[in-house]
Amino acid sequence: MEAPIESDVELTEEEVDEEEESEEETYIEALTREVVSEHEETVADYAEDPETPEELAKNEAIKKFLIQKVRNKLLDSFEDQLKWIDDADLVAMVRKWKKLTAKDDIDDSTAMKRIIKENAVIVEVVEQQLEEMLEDEEEPEENEDDA
Repeated sequence: MEAPIESDVELTEEEVDEEEESEEETYIEALTREVVSEHEETVADYAEDPETPEELAKNEAIKKFLIQKVRNKLLDSFEDQLKWIDDADLVAMVRKWKKLTAKDDIDDSTAMKRIIKENAVIVEVVEQQLEEMLEDEEEPEENEDDA
């Protein structure tokens, strides 16, 4: 009798996994939703049931426009990810994030926020940029005195 119960449990776990996968929003779905919301005015012109060739052509144009916008956002996110791979500080942050999320039951976003907040490099870079900005402002004044 125990064997059928175990197989029922396995089936239930598989069903749960399938339901979770279908309920979770993929990154592409999230990007698409974002693009559609950014272009609500354009989407408002989309005819649900096109009755004329003009409406059909307009629907196709809107669809192609949205597809291109989603593709561009996806490409941008890919390029941003590559920037993380090339930067040693960012790679170190990802490693810390992986360790933190593996050992603690913590949300991915919360873990990364904590790591970013604790990262001293950001503070150093901001301070450096502010110093450079102040130096740049002082240089023209010094040049004016020389004239």
